[in-house]
Amino acid sequence: MYIWNYDFSVVSFIVILIIILFYGRRGYLPLRRNIFYHMFLWGSIIMISLDMFSTYMISNYEKYSSYLVVLVTTVFFYSVAGVVLVFFCYNRSMCNHVDIRKHYIGGIYYLPAVITFFVCFLNIFFRFMFDVNEVTGYEKGRFYNWISMYIILYSILGIFNTELFRKSFTWNQRASFIISWIILGTGSVIRTFFPKLMVVNVAMSLILLILYLSHQNPEYYLDRATGLYNDYAFRENVDVWTRYGTPGSIIGVSIGGYEDLRRMYGGPVIEEVKREIAEYLKKVAAKNPVFYMKQGRYSIIYKGNKDGTVLANDIRLHFQESMGIIVDGRNVLVRVRPVIVYYPTLVRQGSAEKIRRFLLQALRRVEDSQLYEVVPIDADMIGRMNHYLLVEKALEKAIEEKSVKIYYQPVFSASQKRVTSCEALARIEDEEIGPVLPDEFITVAEQNGSIIELGGQIFEKVCLFLRKVDIKKFGIQHIQINLSFVQCQDERIIYEFLSTLKKYKIDPSLICLEATEKATAELMKNEPQVQLLKDKGIIFSLDDFGVGYSNIVELFKFPVSIVKIDKSIIWAYFDGTNKILEDIIPFFHKNKVEVVAQGVEYEEMNRILIRMGCDYLQGFYFSKPIPESDFLPFVLTNAPPRKRLRG
Repeated sequence: MYIWNYDFSVVSFIVILIIILFYGRRGYLPLRRNIFYHMFLWGSIIMISLDMFSTYMISNYEKYSSYLVVLVTTVFFYSVAGVVLVFFCYNRSMCNHVDIRKHYIGGIYYLPAVITFFVCFLNIFFRFMFDVNEVTGYEKGRFYNWISMYIILYSILGIFNTELFRKSFTWNQRASFIISWIILGTGSVIRTFFPKLMVVNVAMSLILLILYLSHQNPEYYLDRATGLYNDYAFRENVDVWTRYGTPGSIIGVSIGGYEDLRRMYGGPVIEEVKREIAEYLKKVAAKNPVFYMKQGRYSIIYKGNKDGTVLANDIRLHFQESMGIIVDGRNVLVRVRPVIVYYPTLVRQGSAEKIRRFLLQALRRVEDSQLYEVVPIDADMIGRMNHYLLVEKALEKAIEEKSVKIYYQPVFSASQKRVTSCEALARIEDEEIGPVLPDEFITVAEQNGSIIELGGQIFEKVCLFLRKVDIKKFGIQHIQINLSFVQCQDERIIYEFLSTLKKYKIDPSLICLEATEKATAELMKNEPQVQLLKDKGIIFSLDDFGVGYSNIVELFKFPVSIVKIDKSIIWAYFDGTNKILEDIIPFFHKNKVEVVAQGVEYEEMNRILIRMGCDYLQGFYFSKPIPESDFLPFVLTNAPPRKRLRG
């Protein structure tokens, strides 16, 4: 008579119920991996229940008909085979470049399960795996260890599959799968030799716990502030759908002027606003998943060919007609702009990041718009995004290899009639796509955050140049280095600059930091640090004056010594479309600020600007940006610029 030890099964049952309590009560994305994990959870509960029920019947076989005992035990074997197969499917579903529909139907991976199901079915009639009779009770058959061999086989296949697609996993994920398969295979071996110990059930509970911690923890996919799925969940969701060639559409929703709102109302108030918007979007999106993608941006994914235009328009009208969101008695006025992005079947596997970027680009376009926009992802758009990714790749390579080149554009003094300073400009040449336009890689760097590293490399290479050459001997007063808006948001940037100057023993007065109007406003949030740089001798200049919307009072709070007037104002004056230049130059002189005219392209322009009182001039009339190796010879020759005709 067989007497089984139920302790392992009871503990395993409780562990799985706890996992279900934490995992099952939360919503999960309708991805194949999540569906398989859900099946794995409930399948294991059913398997353990059947295991305890069937072993109880076997222990008390005299109370039940032998046919019923055989039938229940066979169903238990079916559940074991099914649960192992579901685990394997879960493993495969996380592998990139794998379409389960193509790899399982009629595939070799599915064959052992089909054979096992058939063998279990035949055992009901032929009893070659086990038998139960009224005299001896439970008896092992010739193929009693079939299920154990089946588990071991899938354990080997699981490890092989994990190693085959190792690039699909992080190190922790890969390790968790390998350990899980080893646990399952080991449990099967132990039960083969000690059948009364229900260790396979323990193995299943341990595996489910490992997978929960390493793959399935819902916290990984949730944004805590809004309670929505996060950006990582968005990418994984879209990646799965594009992997299977499923068309769909995405409704993007953006809070216009998000950063300005945070500054105006404060972080806690805007966090509550985000939650209010999240609750509204969850309500109107029905069963479609809603994601929060940072920076006040949301998305709703529609699977299939559903038209989201009506919903997008409803969202726009809702916030357009709303008088604002009330938070702690304060009425917060928000502008919410929707956009729709369609991705057809031509968008294939590996395109999730592209689709995400399509959406973000579309959202940027509508954030200051009064209407929503429909953006179809066509071959042309994919081509532009592929180029964007190539530029990003070239930028990452240049930063990593420190191969960014520095060119210098001379700045001429109107009074001294020679080069007295220069502007440092970055250039990238890539083996794959050739020279990369500065507007392209600077835009990419600001969007993906690598502008901090790029700016640091530019600053360091300028310092290296200054250490090699005493530029004052050549009549050069300083070198101008651009600061981006993103750099000005980083409080560490000032200390990093001072550290680099100290490292290369550079006189700070040789550095002039240039920032746009928007960037200077951000930089002045750290006014003590800015004053520290000024006290060290670093010069500040305002770049591209006239492009933004200047608050003159705020502007002069910034310790600016030089203002560079944007070429659009210069050209507008010479085109006769705007004469404001005549007033700008005297205004800055009255405030003891020197003026640089940008975009000087022909002799007459140079002559008139000098007569108007510009202190310095910069543009192609004098010189294009020059490689570092050619800059000093150019300064030495200081040849008079050749006359040019406009255009």
